[in-house]
Amino acid sequence: MTSVNFLKHKIVDFIRVGYLFIKDKRTRGHVIRYIRSNNKKNIKTIRFETKELWKYWGVFPIQYYTHDFYSKFCLLKLDEMKEYMPSYYFYKIVYPYYDDIGKTTLMLENKTSMKRLFEGVDIPTSRTIFTKLNNIFLSNDNVNAVGEMEINFLIKHCSAKRIFIKPTDGRGGKGIIISEKIGISYFFEENIIDYKFLLDLDGDYVVEEGIEQHAEISKVYEQSVNTLRAVTIRKKNNQVELIAVTLRMGINGRKIDNGSAGGILIGIDLMSGGPLKPYATYEYGEEKFIHHPDSGFIFSELNIPNWIDIKSGIIDSARKLENANLIGWDVAITNEGFLMIEANTLLGLDHTQSGVGGLRDHFIVGEPLLAICNGRGDEIFL
Repeated sequence: MTSVNFLKHKIVDFIRVGYLFIKDKRTRGHVIRYIRSNNKKNIKTIRFETKELWKYWGVFPIQYYTHDFYSKFCLLKLDEMKEYMPSYYFYKIVYPYYDDIGKTTLMLENKTSMKRLFEGVDIPTSRTIFTKLNNIFLSNDNVNAVGEMEINFLIKHCSAKRIFIKPTDGRGGKGIIISEKIGISYFFEENIIDYKFLLDLDGDYVVEEGIEQHAEISKVYEQSVNTLRAVTIRKKNNQVELIAVTLRMGINGRKIDNGSAGGILIGIDLMSGGPLKPYATYEYGEEKFIHHPDSGFIFSELNIPNWIDIKSGIIDSARKLENANLIGWDVAITNEGFLMIEANTLLGLDHTQSGVGGLRDHFIVGEPLLAICNGRGDEIFL
């Protein structure tokens, strides 16, 4: 039985890695970066390290290339590399232990149902102006249908500087339309935002007021809402813990902060709310930013305002979502406190480990192979 379970995972992982190398743009980027690197360790060291990581986790150590462990500038020892979880192990072994991906996806990955859930359990979130569902517009109670006059009235009388038009099933900032207020109207590129513009959009959308982030966060980069990615876990003892936080920032004039859209990130110290390191990075690669390339903000001086209250609010929000145990939150910091933008099931493992280091010890005590060989997750998962 042990060998069958292990073989199953090996086969699935082999197929997955092959697919990623052929089809996934991000993975191909890692390969190209490795090939082009002029600062690689000698091939004997690379083979030894990858072999040991493969043996330790039981699956291909894609994290070795995601985080550039092959570089001469990587100072991590092998034991420290082992703390970084491979994505297959996390999403196929760890995540299913804590949550049913099918159920949590239905609950959280549709922005309309997620916002309704937040409001139902009193989690602070950005204000919904209206939604578009199957070409029918619904007021912010998601019950009453509204027509052209009402939609144009709601837009005209919105006081926010920006309106965010988000696909209900969008991920990684893809498909978001950010409109700017000019005079009494909102514009995206040269298009005025009104009933006709929204009706012509394919798909379902949530239309939200733009958030005014805290002045201290705007000092870092003012073109985007720079959000915290906070990871919470409900452990076997039913205690909810905040285990990792990064600050995501836009760059190069972009209006979104997602790493998949080219943003940068920095890990946050959970005790102080300051930076774990004095520099920010991309999700992948070795490039370091001592200061923000657009604003010049010096990252060693970063402090999340009202951190103790923010941290408490994140944990409290996780307690309220009783049907999800492992969540990646997108948190906006405002002058009044915080707003939850999203709760994510696929919490961005590579992103988080790039900012705060390996996450193994937050989930596992013992040998990872116990779970992959014979399903003994109860013995090693926290």
